[in-house]
Amino acid sequence: MAGTKLSNRQRMINMMYLVLLAMLALNVRVEVLDAFESLRIRLMDSSQLANENDRGFVESMKAAIDEEVERHEKMTNVGLKDTLDQIRGKTQATIAQIDAHILKLEEMGEFDEEEGTYKRKDEMEKNFQYWMGTDEEAANGRGNGEAFGLRNKLDEYATYIAALYNSQVKGDSLKITPELTKNPVKKKDDPKNLSWERNTLEGPLISNLATLEALKIDVYRQEKKLLDLLNQRLGVFKIVADKVIAVNSPVATIVPAGLPFQTRLAVALSSSTIQPKYYSSTGKMEGENGGTTALLSIPANGALIPDGKSEAIQRYTATIEVPTAFGEAERLTVTDEFIVRRPEVVVSSATVQNLYRKCGNAINIDVPALGDYYTPVVTASNATIKQSTASPKRFLIMPNGNQSIVNVSSRTNGQTIHIGKVKYRVITPPKPRLELKINGQPYQGIRTVSPNSRMTIRVIPDREFLASLPDDARYRIKTLEVRLKDRIGPPRLIGTVDISDSDATRPIPVRLTSEVRQARRGATLIIQVKGISRKNFKNELIPVPGISAYESSMAVILE
Repeated sequence: MAGTKLSNRQRMINMMYLVLLAMLALNVRVEVLDAFESLRIRLMDSSQLANENDRGFVESMKAAIDEEVERHEKMTNVGLKDTLDQIRGKTQATIAQIDAHILKLEEMGEFDEEEGTYKRKDEMEKNFQYWMGTDEEAANGRGNGEAFGLRNKLDEYATYIAALYNSQVKGDSLKITPELTKNPVKKKDDPKNLSWERNTLEGPLISNLATLEALKIDVYRQEKKLLDLLNQRLGVFKIVADKVIAVNSPVATIVPAGLPFQTRLAVALSSSTIQPKYYSSTGKMEGENGGTTALLSIPANGALIPDGKSEAIQRYTATIEVPTAFGEAERLTVTDEFIVRRPEVVVSSATVQNLYRKCGNAINIDVPALGDYYTPVVTASNATIKQSTASPKRFLIMPNGNQSIVNVSSRTNGQTIHIGKVKYRVITPPKPRLELKINGQPYQGIRTVSPNSRMTIRVIPDREFLASLPDDARYRIKTLEVRLKDRIGPPRLIGTVDISDSDATRPIPVRLTSEVRQARRGATLIIQVKGISRKNFKNELIPVPGISAYESSMAVILE
């Protein structure tokens, strides 16, 4: 739409348009359709709020005109009441046309009132024919469908608003141009030449429902611009303070925890002679428009959300101090609330479900709903946790107990807001296995070997554990005990080999002594591994539990 300076609300609407277009470029999956449905609900709430704000604004202007007549016998603006009714009527007629299309789409999408959702939110073919028609121009041009008429209706409304606006101002520099719909700018390398109709209304049915709600918001925005201009005619006389109304216009009524809730505070019937002052102990106040309005930002506090619930109500108050016609000051109190919704904490790692005890588990913790507002502050119970210097969303966590609870917060506007928590089960790393090789062949139970055989031994980590945490899957063997049974009685110890400095994940030679080579034929040689430990990412040696004497012993018969 045409280019005047955009308000924060309009920027939000434009961003939603961009989100819609970007999502249309993706394959229409269930998750995408659900996102469209959620977006449609939020846009519908915003359009209803915009309608209520415009209606209340008109009522306050009419009340001010009546007061002019009663208190000051001033009849100049009496005719303005009929103009306000005409504007509202034109707006509601345009909204009614959009709502008629919404009813058609709800019928086409088989809206289930009991479930509150659509059975055919992904409907494409009938939806396209409804908007673009069935003639040959539907694929390339504007078609003969309902989109053609809707575009004309929106352009007609924009022309009406601009004409009435321009009739109230003096000088061409103050006049505005109608905010007509426009075809998208064609890119050099893009063979398509889409019309406004196809660019705006082509896609799954649920996306068009969201688009229609956004178009309604745009209609109310244009109406409000005209009402603001007409309201200036009421600023030439003294305002009695007991009729001044505080206006509270939230940007959104549902806010993810960690994002700032924002509401615009204003005084109805304000003029250049009134300089209100805005105060709030529950958030940050920023003056706008020369101080006539203010934007209140309050961090949405996730700590208010009870365990097991997805949202909570957060209340706030603000005070507007307004000078009266008698030189005094009146304080208007605004008390309201908004919904804090728990955003999804997205955790990704090689071991999402479980953490390995006394290991450096690398995890990514993100809260996509917060966007650039996300400045993570993460703690963990029964564990040490360290944030990466390369990415603020990446953490290394080393748990000690049987369970670790990771608490996720975000620092917003100088405050640390709790977002949510993730519970992890902490498990012991899987046991490695020992491998003895004789002359290059794996040991597979008692067998006869030559006293001159070459033997190696190594520790083989669990394959999945090694792939996930290679820096924690390093092993050491403290000693090898070699025993010989060549006579009656128990095996006798003939040697102890210290191999603690060797990397046990690589083959370690087992050197047989001369006593073994001189042993009689049929003697039994027993090799027992002692002190298997795991070297973690911090180079700490941690004993490996659960390896039995049977698993750590190997016996061969000398030939």
